[in-house]
This record gives sequence, structure tokens and C-alpha cells, in this order.
Amino acid sequence: MWLFVDKVPLFTDEDLEPASAFPRAGVIACQIVGRRLREDGVALVSVDTASPWGVAAVGGETRFEVLATHLSDCG
Repeated sequence: MWLFVDKVPLFTDEDLEPASAFPRAGVIACQIVGRRLREDGVALVSVDTASPWGVAAVGGETRFEVLATHLSDCG
């Protein structure tokens, strides 16, 4: 699990305010840099969030391995 902190419009079109319930679902654009299957057949995707929006997790990480099912094509 990673933590991303930035202005709301980067992650969602929702009209959020301090009284909103958190955490919320959102999106971060990324570039796919690799794919692999785990031994149990689960598809994993390596992504880089540095492109195209320049987003990094609080710790500075921009490369992540995520479940393929957690990605969507919002283009």
C-alpha cells in the first residue's frame, strides 16, 4: 500500500471537502513498464507514475507492481 498526497483534481472529479468520508477511490495516470504472472496465475503489472503526470508516493516511489485488475483505461 502506498500513500499519494496532492490536490484533489489530480485524483478525482468529485467535489470533496474536509467533511467528506475518506479514503476515496481515485485515479493516477501511469505508464506500463512490465507485466508478469505470479505462480498462482494472477497477472501483475509494473507501472511508473512519473509519466505522464509526475506523481510520486509520499516516500518518493514512482514504480509499483499492482494487480492487473486494478488498472483501467481511462483514455
